[in-house]
Amino acid sequence: NDVPRAVAPPTGAGLPTAVTGSVLTGEGGGVASVTGWSQSGNYYLWHSTNRWYVFNAGGGSHSSDPDAFDYAWRPSADWGTSDRGAMSTAAGFQGIQAYYRTVHGRNSFDGAGAMARANIHFSSYYVNAYYNGVDFTFGDGDGITASELCVLDVAAHEFQHGVTDYSAGLIYDYTESGALNESFSDIFGALCEFHAQPDG
Repeated sequence: NDVPRAVAPPTGAGLPTAVTGSVLTGEGGGVASVTGWSQSGNYYLWHSTNRWYVFNAGGGSHSSDPDAFDYAWRPSADWGTSDRGAMSTAAGFQGIQAYYRTVHGRNSFDGAGAMARANIHFSSYYVNAYYNGVDFTFGDGDGITASELCVLDVAAHEFQHGVTDYSAGLIYDYTESGALNESFSDIFGALCEFHAQPDG
């Protein structure tokens, strides 16, 4: 977009760095640690070799975030509670990519190492999440029927739509093909969640 950036975008000149912060209360509300990126004194929810990053779409109350309409970043490796949705998304996509890589030997959703871009804080009161053939987008919900949708099982569900798009190619329509497409996303959403949880 045309919004001026507060900081430079991350590049390969940075270094993998542990980034911590609190996740959504719906995912326990505890502190998560992900391998993010450090560059020029800023800490991004971005990782070039693990093939994921978080982008703040700046919807609703997030339009005044320091990283609104930009790569998700903070000036500290400890994000605290500054953006629980961003940390949940980062932890989710880190786990999703690890699941597909270690369990299925798949290099990202396209099988060829595509960067998985997760757009968060999309629009206002948006109760949905989707894959559009390129990236993954999550609304913040309306606070009544749904909260932020960037939780692990929803993120993995959308990620699997990308996998299906590049593998089985099931046409997404109101036929058996579309039903199977949705079913596989539900199944793999659950599998990613189980993979991320401790045994028992």
